[in-house]
Amino acid sequence: MKFGGSSLASMSGVRAAARRMVATQRRGHQVVGVVSAMASTTDNLIQLARDILAKPPARELDLITSTGEVFSAALTAMAVRALGTPALALTGGQAGIHTDDTFGAARVLNVCPGRITKFLDKGGIVVVTGFQGVGSWGDVTTLGRGGSDATAVLLAAALGTETCEILTDVDGVHAVDPRLVPNARKLSQVSYLDMLRMAEAGAKVLQLCAVQLARDLGVPLHVRSSFTNVEGTRIGTVKDKTDGLVLSVAYIRESGKITVLAAEPDGGPALTTAVLDALDSHGIPILLSRAETDRVVIFVDRTKIDSSVRILYTRLIAHVEQPLVKN
Repeated sequence: MKFGGSSLASMSGVRAAARRMVATQRRGHQVVGVVSAMASTTDNLIQLARDILAKPPARELDLITSTGEVFSAALTAMAVRALGTPALALTGGQAGIHTDDTFGAARVLNVCPGRITKFLDKGGIVVVTGFQGVGSWGDVTTLGRGGSDATAVLLAAALGTETCEILTDVDGVHAVDPRLVPNARKLSQVSYLDMLRMAEAGAKVLQLCAVQLARDLGVPLHVRSSFTNVEGTRIGTVKDKTDGLVLSVAYIRESGKITVLAAEPDGGPALTTAVLDALDSHGIPILLSRAETDRVVIFVDRTKIDSSVRILYTRLIAHVEQPLVKN
């Protein structure tokens, strides 16, 4: 069960994560929690380092940024203990995650979860720091931003778990960012390939590398809310059959880039006219556009991102039937 920074943004969030893990264990499951740093912690740590040196050494930067997850893991384990369940907080290195020595973007070489399994077999819950491992010289290494998702997938594969839950502040994977479009359609199931396409296009619900790992290692993912028990989105080998032309609309605010993903791998060119007409009818100028095999990519003024995404969702997705799931 991986908890993101938004889920652990306060002590009430930490306690809620602990209650969720304990409740899951009491239903008969062994539970490993993977935690991110509390919201904004990593950015604050990076800024502190840059206040000392404009370009901090990569080794020391990994060391300082890793402390956010250590803080979260220790607090969460204490919260589990407060509920009467044994808990053990482990760093990535202590959990057996061994990497190469590429600071800031380390590659995991192997996972040796023996210490985790011993504690699980004693009836406890293990809380592991996401985002990090240990290099060949014993140095702390980090896996890149969003790396806690990858940690969860790698541990799930090494432990042979039945599922890997990604718990966050939204209740699943949506056709568009639900923070921007509150009533955005939630997808019940998404294939690994479509989730890769969405993550690559800018959807922030899952790290691209984590989805690639899940596909390659055969780990089923379940994206759901930390705050409710609503069924989320299952990501795996099942393929969504979506009525209509569009799977999702993703965006990258900093560059003004919007990507409209076609529901089918060869549906991009057919989308072009619909996308251009939708924005033109609202007087939004398109700075650049291109049609690819499975998508249409456009660039608009950054101040027009929010309105453009809402228009495209309303015109191309909102009134389409819910997806029909086929095996």
